[in-house]
Amino acid sequence: MQVLMTSPTEQISALWGSTSPLTPPRPKKETTTNYGRRTRPRLTRPAGVPARSQRQPKRELPREAEDPEESEEEELLLDTAGAGRHEFSIQMLEADRSFCLYLTTKESTLLPQMYKTSLKWKENYEAGTCDVPLRTALMGTMIMELQARLAKTSDDHLRKLCQEAGLLSQENAWRYLAWSPTEKKLTQTTKEPMPHTALQEVMGQILELTAIPGLIHAFTRSGPRARTTKQTQ
Repeated sequence: MQVLMTSPTEQISALWGSTSPLTPPRPKKETTTNYGRRTRPRLTRPAGVPARSQRQPKRELPREAEDPEESEEEELLLDTAGAGRHEFSIQMLEADRSFCLYLTTKESTLLPQMYKTSLKWKENYEAGTCDVPLRTALMGTMIMELQARLAKTSDDHLRKLCQEAGLLSQENAWRYLAWSPTEKKLTQTTKEPMPHTALQEVMGQILELTAIPGLIHAFTRSGPRARTTKQTQ
């Protein structure tokens, strides 16, 4: 009999641990009730505000006779304006909360692990031992893999390699890099580097947020890259 792990973090950790040779970080225990649901703070009514059952009903103002044609035209204008505002709000949300990741296709990158994770997720989902969406599983296992690789930089040899590559400063802080179109490589920015311990804390917070149901709306490739002149030749 297959047993479903109720915690999304546990399911993500199991998927990651089955596809990565590194040691998985310990997921923090989620606060749940006896029914497996997260506890939410109880909302208290401010002083002076009556209960809903004690509130007086609003008086309806008398309506004047309306022209049916004008009423339909007004409703159509309102619907059109509402649809436009809704589309604009979606565009703003996508601009604010969307991220584009650029990954190389080498064996040492995250892509092979992501592929193994998708296969393992399909196997567990069909067996009934996993109910988190694939997008959540991929995002969570990617963060766990980065956490494990970040922890391995405590090794003197790996830390020295990161420093020689310009990723890590001598003060053990990670530099912010940006792509330079002229030099065709990542270059250091003027932004203050992030300390190693601070980056570990941020990665842990991202993993906790990823496990929240419904937070990750999509995790897909952006589409095939357009071929350049050199590639077609």
